[in-house]
Amino acid sequence: MVSDHLDTATRLAWLQDKWPTIVRAVRRRNGLSLLEDEASFAQWGSLSYTWSKRGQQPEVPTSGKRKGYQVFGAIEYVSGRLFSQGLEGRFASGSRNHSAP
Repeated sequence: MVSDHLDTATRLAWLQDKWPTIVRAVRRRNGLSLLEDEASFAQWGSLSYTWSKRGQQPEVPTSGKRKGYQVFGAIEYVSGRLFSQGLEGRFASGSRNHSAP
């Protein structure tokens, strides 16, 4: 079984049949069609590879704080208008910090 987004025929059928129907319905209702995503940016150092003399573990000083920055963005399909919001902490449903852009 292949996921729909990886199946070329299924993806093309969706783009040709379902997507235009969605766009027409949004326009008919004077609505918005938002395409969204979110990302997290860690504000602490991380090492994946490092060099050192054999048998000597390198030490990398850090602040010890594990802060991050979260960004949410949405683009309105018809107008191209961008909505975005950033916050420190975590995205969580029901959180007071989580509000629609």
